[in-house]
Amino acid sequence: MNQTRTAYLEAANIAAALVAAPEVAARWAQPGASEGMTVGATAAHLVSSGIEMLVPYLEADEPPGTRVLEPSRYFSGQTLDLDHEGHRDVRQRAEEGSRRGASALAADAAAAVAGLTRRLAEEPDQRRVLVLGRFDMTLDGFLITRLVELLAHADDLAASAGLPTPELPPEAVALVVSCLTDIARRRHGDLAVLRTLARRERSTEGVFPVF
Repeated sequence: MNQTRTAYLEAANIAAALVAAPEVAARWAQPGASEGMTVGATAAHLVSSGIEMLVPYLEADEPPGTRVLEPSRYFSGQTLDLDHEGHRDVRQRAEEGSRRGASALAADAAAAVAGLTRRLAEEPDQRRVLVLGRFDMTLDGFLITRLVELLAHADDLAASAGLPTPELPPEAVALVVSCLTDIARRRHGDLAVLRTLARRERSTEGVFPVF
């Protein structure tokens, strides 16, 4: 199994363990660190967007196209306006997902990770998936977008439950940081990103965070 898939599975196991933490269950109905979401909704969104979402993509037929969407472009249409309909839908689905309850969600997450561990070991390196209804991505490229969800929302969930953020796999962090930097480069240009990273006096406001 290649490094991207290994990094994804390591992060998914960490996220599933975090969801199962008793501190998460104890605060399930309380407001979380993410605006407009309870702790339970934060956990449900972490599992849905980072783990369970991958399953139907793998079960679908491989798309026949030739143009491949890069991981950073997957997020290019995402608005930063939290009042946008898309973000409201995400929060609503997360709240609905939390109705499974803490123990059921934790069990579902663990089962999904176990299934993905077997499945990802079997998928060929050139495997592609259809995303957003019309774009091709390599499976490994799509896994990077799921890593963005896993790491960001694992941090959200830990903060929501009053827990330290788990130690994250270095390979997963490197992939996510590279993707987030590419998003900023697409939005603001290389010079703005360079200055924001290296020159405080000439940094561009709003380059980071990207979400």
